[in-house]
Formats: sequence, C-alpha cells, structure tokens
Amino acid sequence: MNKAIYLPSLQLSIFIKNILLKAGVREDVAHFVTEGLIQTSLRGVDSHGVRLLPHYLKALKGGRINSNPQYAFHQTSPSTGMFDVDHTFGHAAGMEAAKKAILLAKEAGSGHVAIYNSTHFGAAAYYSLEIAKHDMIGMSFTNTDALIKTYDETYKIKPVWANDIDQDTCKTYARNIHNGNSVYVICAPVETINFKK
Repeated sequence: MNKAIYLPSLQLSIFIKNILLKAGVREDVAHFVTEGLIQTSLRGVDSHGVRLLPHYLKALKGGRINSNPQYAFHQTSPSTGMFDVDHTFGHAAGMEAAKKAILLAKEAGSGHVAIYNSTHFGAAAYYSLEIAKHDMIGMSFTNTDALIKTYDETYKIKPVWANDIDQDTCKTYARNIHNGNSVYVICAPVETINFKK
C-alpha cells in the first residue's frame, strides 16, 4: 500500500522547478509549469496538479513539448489576438496568453487571445485566477480534437444542435457545424428553448 507523503508547497515548488530546469526547460516556462501544478493541487484538483509532472516529463523527453518556445503573437483587433506558442507547455502558453489578454483589456476594455500550437492546458482556473488579480473577469477555455480512437474504430463527436441569439453567429454555426443545415441551429435566448420537444 502506498503511503501519502506530505511536503510544504514551497519545498515541493523548488523540487519541481529544479527537475524541469535540469530537463532543459527554460526558466520562465518552468516557473509557470511549477506554479500551475502547485496552485492546482493546493486547490484540491489533483487530477490536473502535481501528479501530472511525470506525464509532462515523458512528453518533454519524447519531443512533444518544446522546452524553449519562440512565441509569436499577432494582434488581430484592438481587443483580440492569435498566439502561436511553439508547442510549449500549456501552463506557460496559457499564462503568457492571459498576460496579453490583460494588456489588451486595459487598452480596449476586453481582451481575447486564442492560442495555437500548444500542449496540455492544465487546470483552466490557473489563468482565470491570474486575470482576477488584475481586477478583471477572466474566462479560459480549451478544446480537443473531435475524434475518439478505440481499438479499430474511430468515432467522431457530432453536435446535435447549436444555439445563439445573434443571427450572423447562427449562420456561422449552421455552415461550420451542420454543413449549412440551419434546422439544428436555434437562434433564440437559451432560456426560451423548450428542451422537451
């Protein structure tokens, strides 16, 4: 039977960061990964906390995670941007994006940054809590491929319906999600939808 080991979070932070640095992870990236893992475990979300360190180290060793990313940010409007994070750790990607969103929001009133070429996102609260420290409301989201591979069969996740109140958004949903069929797109406030139909 495994016996739990309890360590002060500061001691564990130093240990994790040193492991990452010895594995060749750049200092700023190692800082965000360490902080994200520790904060998440301290909040009781162990599924996305410290227990993932061996998984990340294996991915790093296998070349799936870039330890020394060359970031490229492209501002697409006063309040939006696209951020190529060069396949680095999701913790570093998300925190760098949160910082950029904060700067955009200070200038434009809101800030929205889409990340691409990233890896496992970690716990979403890590980024939202950072934004909240700046007296702002922060929301962070992630997505994954819409495929599930099980043995010899591949299943595709297919949305049944989509909803919004904006006509243009509804047209986009119909085009992108339902191959142009607007029958499954409900263009009305969600609270008015009768789900019993």
